[in-house]
Amino acid sequence: MGTFIIVLIIIGLAWWGIKKISKSSNEPHEELFSETSIEIKKNAENINQNYLIEQNRIKEKRKESLKNRTKTTGKFTVTGYKYLSNEARKIVRNELNIGDEVKLVTDPKNQYDNYAIKVMFNNTHIGWFSAKGYRQKEIFNELTNGNDIKVTILQNTKSSGYIEAKFEYNIK
Repeated sequence: MGTFIIVLIIIGLAWWGIKKISKSSNEPHEELFSETSIEIKKNAENINQNYLIEQNRIKEKRKESLKNRTKTTGKFTVTGYKYLSNEARKIVRNELNIGDEVKLVTDPKNQYDNYAIKVMFNNTHIGWFSAKGYRQKEIFNELTNGNDIKVTILQNTKSSGYIEAKFEYNIK
């Protein structure tokens, strides 16, 4: 896009210069300037056409790349520690370790978030997939469609309840 703008500026300056020279002189090289400006316009049109072709090629390449993708991964923070029962907090502090697998379950009755996702460990609710989390709606839809999502704990700061996890799932 930047190249296109620069070419347009050059064309504009060339056109302005040609007009200025042609007004100040009635010499025979007016025709030469006119031919040069036409050539510059043609070059600018070619550059613009090539730019549009390249942009379309890039878009198609991205689409193809997404189509061939079989797995997606990411990280998120488990939130809501302060709202957990004492039993759940005790499990987070004493049992939940780095490398443990947890389960994600949709929480359709959540009054604060239409795409709420519970994080479960040993059948105990230990928090929620962060509402500001990475691709929350996409993951909610994957869970709703029956896709199994593998979630592993990356960090558990047991004293504060800060938990970070990674997810991985196969795209259907």
